[in-house]
Amino acid sequence: MTGAAVKEVQTVDLITDEELRKSFGVSKVTWWNWRKAGKLPQPLDMGKRSRYYLASDVKQWLESRKNNHEPQQVQA
Repeated sequence: MTGAAVKEVQTVDLITDEELRKSFGVSKVTWWNWRKAGKLPQPLDMGKRSRYYLASDVKQWLESRKNNHEPQQVQA
């Protein structure tokens, strides 16, 4: 691995499954249901019980949700 590759890996922002869940203020059961239903960004599984999300994936996912759920204008 080159020095540039190591530097790139070190600058990746990761969010734990628990941190993201708490930021939404939902229960573990709701979070599990959302994950199983494919309603969340794809996590990086780092073992049996360790899931992380790339901050860039979360940001992109939130933007896509925002774009899909903006209030529609009422036509007069």
